[in-house]
Amino acid sequence: MYKRLFSRMVGLPLAALAVISVAASGRGAEPGSDAARMFRYTHPDGSNYFALLFQPPGEPVAAGARDVVVLFDTSASQTGEYRSNALATLRAALSDLPAEDRVQLMGVDLRAVAMTDGFVAPDGAEMADGLEKLQRRVPLGATDLPGAMEAAVEAFPAASQNPRALVYIGEGSSRANLLGLDDLTRLAGRLREARVPVLSYAVGPRIDANLLGALAAQTGGDVFGVGAERPPAEIGRQLAEGATAPVLWPSRVAWPDGISEVFPEEPLPLRSDRENLVIGTLGASDAMELVMAVEGLAGPAELAWSITPGDSQPDYNFLAELVRDARPTGGMHLPLLGAESLAHARTAVFTGTRSLVRLARQSLSADNFDHAEKLVQEVLSRDPDDPEAQALQRAIARRRSAPGEAAPDEAVAGAGEPLPPRGGAADLNLVGPGAPGPGPGGPSEFAAGIAAERNLTTQVIQAEVREAINRARGQMGDDPVGAIQQLKLQLERVRQTPELQPEVRSQLIGVIEASLREAARRQEFLEEQRQRELERRAFEQEQRMVLDNLMREQTRVKHLMDRFNSLMDEGRYRLAEEDVAVEVGEIMPEDPVAPAAALWSRFVGYEARNTELKVAKQRNFMDVIYEIERSAVPLPDEPPLVYPDAEVWRELTALRVERYSAMDLASRGPAERRIMDALDSPTQLEFFETPLQDVIDYLKDFHDIEIQIDTRALEDMGLDTSMPITRNLRGITLRSALRLTLRDPGLTYVIEDEVLLITTPEEAENRLTTKVYPVAD
Repeated sequence: MYKRLFSRMVGLPLAALAVISVAASGRGAEPGSDAARMFRYTHPDGSNYFALLFQPPGEPVAAGARDVVVLFDTSASQTGEYRSNALATLRAALSDLPAEDRVQLMGVDLRAVAMTDGFVAPDGAEMADGLEKLQRRVPLGATDLPGAMEAAVEAFPAASQNPRALVYIGEGSSRANLLGLDDLTRLAGRLREARVPVLSYAVGPRIDANLLGALAAQTGGDVFGVGAERPPAEIGRQLAEGATAPVLWPSRVAWPDGISEVFPEEPLPLRSDRENLVIGTLGASDAMELVMAVEGLAGPAELAWSITPGDSQPDYNFLAELVRDARPTGGMHLPLLGAESLAHARTAVFTGTRSLVRLARQSLSADNFDHAEKLVQEVLSRDPDDPEAQALQRAIARRRSAPGEAAPDEAVAGAGEPLPPRGGAADLNLVGPGAPGPGPGGPSEFAAGIAAERNLTTQVIQAEVREAINRARGQMGDDPVGAIQQLKLQLERVRQTPELQPEVRSQLIGVIEASLREAARRQEFLEEQRQRELERRAFEQEQRMVLDNLMREQTRVKHLMDRFNSLMDEGRYRLAEEDVAVEVGEIMPEDPVAPAAALWSRFVGYEARNTELKVAKQRNFMDVIYEIERSAVPLPDEPPLVYPDAEVWRELTALRVERYSAMDLASRGPAERRIMDALDSPTQLEFFETPLQDVIDYLKDFHDIEIQIDTRALEDMGLDTSMPITRNLRGITLRSALRLTLRDPGLTYVIEDEVLLITTPEEAENRLTTKVYPVAD
């Protein structure tokens, strides 16, 4: 959770810390004043702390039509009287808004749901329908306040130039989305960037006024309904007036040189209907001037305020603690909403100081000097002039030096009674039926000591429980399991502490168990988020796999189509159709490319074959006519033809057969001759679904010849050496066995370079062997 105001104050009730300014008419400086009010306190160490109140001078420019988004909390806590007051306040605010304003009503819990169709008139029929729909909405779940405000910012029309305002009605608790300090800073920056002031009516059983006040201070808004009880009609009127009040947005601030530190550090929007508050430290006490460049309804302007620090006022000693609390965060978490914020801060600090003094007196009564000394030092660090703390410090010193002596004459200024002597019961309120009577020997010193020890233990346990709950709430956003573990340890501590009264133990156990339930809900929410994130990642991974597979298929199809084009250019149309186009169709059956390629290759092939036939027919027809005409040429028998005797022809034939019978222009070595012999030798094959490579390896070993596979030719055909072979052959030659085995995958073999090469028919056509055969008569 975001850091709570004055969270270091021991024993101070959280409700007292969260009280912030209550909006009321006539508060702050008079409009048009150009003088700022500064209250100063000088610490004994020489540090000067200040609180500066200033208001835009001059009459505010009246605004025309405004765009207003109303967020109405419909979580489970908004029931009964709280819901009735909230609805009555909403109706009163809508009735007091100007008729030209445009309002969008949204119900918010786990998410924001529009009750009206866009922006409508505040008193029209569309708004009446929206109110009826809102009244029918059942209060359920918890509230996601940051998500609701983000939805409100998105709802404002981007094209509209009207001033904006956001009205929130609810308890300000964001249990469905716990806010850290960084989240609060980011949300406030988003609202300032969109120029949306946040005005809130705090209503509900667990009001988080600190969060609402910080959002109002950071955005130039206001908070109503905290503190004094007011009727819904009055609060509705204040909401309507706040929504229509002009807001100035600073673009540049020139702080006087005499001011050393300013909180909040970020220049915040200025409201025209209340004073604006900053705190910090001074380096000088001379008169100075504050200059600020702002943008408003009348356009850019430069404002100036004269500042007179004045004398140090002891009543403002709480400013030192306020500034110390603002330094770690730059004051972003403080609900600084005007003069009444200072009054409530002073009350909170005073209440916390008195609680520390009371605990110190109880520790002193129980002779716990170290604990009492720590508490007194904490009080003096906040207010060095506190008379009670000074008196207690002197009493502690005397009791340390003389532990057996009492100090009945030591009066605590402002307490109205002397400090009790050692072991006394004056400060333990031991009166009534259960208190020891004034019998012989006086009050029981031992019983008083036990009661004091129990009271001190109760105070310590209560403080530890508050601290553990606050720490757990801050841890729930990121580590609810750790928060649950810490709360369980604290719950066990409360149960195992015998000094606690039963009603106190029951109350603390109830508070811790409520926090445990809240942490468990947060754990379930984070687990759901984690599951959704895992599902999203799994879906994204599946989509990436599908996309990668599609890309691989498209790449493969592209390569096949490139081969298809090459085959078409080579005139091998049937191969392009039967091999490439069919494979493309198997990869992408719904893509029209495959059937189009098949039809195109078939059409072009038929056309080419028809053209070849036509040309061949024409050529051969002319050749035949030529031969006919040539045969008509007579041959003269001069000189006459004389044929040799038959014996001469026999000798010529025998000589020709002897010369050309074994002539082979491709000379073969011993390895190739061994391969030729092996092809004519018997073999046997018994294979079932065996890879081609294993079959070839078997034949190499069986026939003792070298057999290789042309892998590049097979890859061009889309084949590989792992294709399955099933064949059972016996009693035939290796030549026949190879032809039968290689026929199904569309392969053949050639003898080349002293090896038997397994390749494709197309590649075998390019590997020719020249032979000479006798062709004489």
